[in-house]
Amino acid sequence: MPRIMREKNRKDAGTAHRWVMLGVLLSLAWIGGFSAGCFADSDASPADTVSSDSVATEAEATETAVDEGSSKATQPSLPPALVDVRPVTASSTGSSLWVTGTLLSRFDAGIAAEIAGRLISVAEVGDRLAKGDALARIDHGSLDIQLRSDEAEIRRLEVRLEHLAKQVERVKALAEQEIATAYQLDDLDSQRAMAVQELEAARIERDRTQYLLSLTTIQAPFPGRVVERLAQPGDYVTVGEQVARLVDVDRVEVQARAPLTVAPWIREGMEARIQGGGLEGIGKVRTAVPVGDERSRMFEVRLEVSDVPWSVGTALKVLLPQGGSSEGALQVPRDALILRRGTTYVYVIDERKARRVEVTAGTGEGDWIEVQGALEVGDQVVVRGGERLQPGQNVEFVGQDG
Repeated sequence: MPRIMREKNRKDAGTAHRWVMLGVLLSLAWIGGFSAGCFADSDASPADTVSSDSVATEAEATETAVDEGSSKATQPSLPPALVDVRPVTASSTGSSLWVTGTLLSRFDAGIAAEIAGRLISVAEVGDRLAKGDALARIDHGSLDIQLRSDEAEIRRLEVRLEHLAKQVERVKALAEQEIATAYQLDDLDSQRAMAVQELEAARIERDRTQYLLSLTTIQAPFPGRVVERLAQPGDYVTVGEQVARLVDVDRVEVQARAPLTVAPWIREGMEARIQGGGLEGIGKVRTAVPVGDERSRMFEVRLEVSDVPWSVGTALKVLLPQGGSSEGALQVPRDALILRRGTTYVYVIDERKARRVEVTAGTGEGDWIEVQGALEVGDQVVVRGGERLQPGQNVEFVGQDG
């Protein structure tokens, strides 16, 4: 019996061994086939990859070209602009000199009281007032009482004058009947004449009180802004004492001091370039005071300006002529200058196309102004229609067919 069991166990062990070997062989066969497939794919991959990349690159290039062509096709072109031009000419303006100046108000005053009294109100700093507006008010209680007294006196004198007039008429009738004497009539006539003058004096006194009442309202003598309070409500002010400073910030001018050497070249009405705070403007000489200071050898020039970007008191520079003609200097019509963000330029027309040229403006006279820049005598510069013009834009001339 044990022998039979041993034989059976040997057979089972052999069977198991065969099954294990079969599984190993199958695993090795599967791994070999998988590796062969991978190597086959690896051999074909480079060619396939290049082909795929080439196709992608060509597609991208085609798409880019289509996009660029579409962009160029859809980009709008500016229509021709209608402009008027004038030629650049040689300047007869002499060399120039920068001098210092200040922007001043033509109306700047400390407003004073014309009657003594206690202030009850004063305009605030920064208030804008029109001519005739109340700048400050003074208490007028005592003057109100005085006015009532004056009017009462006028009424009393009017009644007395009326009574005297009636008496004169009665005495005149009695004198005709020889009941009253001529002396009595003359006396009443004299009293009536004196009453007329007393009534007139009372009316003058009333007018004086009304005038003093009007002075209790201190009015702005010109339009402007309150820039300083010199007295406060509650203060007692005397006649002539300043209450506030009023400045007209709209009507301004430039005060410049120049050496006497430039005086022969300054003429009223001539234009001059003004700079300050990174901004530019054009002023016109209003007057040149023909008297120089003995120490500084300087004289005063006043220039009119309008729509200026500076505040009153700003330090400025003014370009004034100081001699004969500058060789090679050019001038253009003032309307040709375009000022944008601190840059001054003109548009030159070349073959019906606009070309932008930056320039530096100098002194001017009348409608012309001296400039420095990449310009030549005879260049056609735009004097009308340049505000919306773009560099390279086609143009058409005023009065001509396109």
